[in-house]
Amino acid sequence: GSCLGESACDYNYGNVGEGSCLGDDACRRNDGIVTSNACIGGDSCIYNRGTIGEGSCQLDYACRYNKGNIAKGSCIGDQACYYNGGEIGVDSCNMYRACYRNTGDVGNGACLGTRACYFNVDLVADGGCIGDSS
Repeated sequence: GSCLGESACDYNYGNVGEGSCLGDDACRRNDGIVTSNACIGGDSCIYNRGTIGEGSCQLDYACRYNKGNIAKGSCIGDQACYYNGGEIGVDSCNMYRACYRNTGDVGNGACLGTRACYFNVDLVADGGCIGDSS
């Protein structure tokens, strides 16, 4: 099922796929598109305005306030893509705050590590920015 957890899909005006929005407030006030098996964790996609791909946005606050488009398998980690405003490719931005407040565009398999692309404003090529940053 979908929308499991306290207020998981309250005030949802967007689309929610199968197995998505699991956790308290997971997709509360969603106006975007959440595909399958995405937005898993407390507040994971609260206030989402973009499109979230399959299996993306997992763990607490992973994609809170997202305004961009996030491809499949991305933004897995606490606050991984919190306040994202850019485009994020496949299997990218995975780890704690990997793409926190990103406003740039991130390629595929990029920004993997704690704070790897923290506050990014640029284009990150496929496979770019691998490893932890302080």
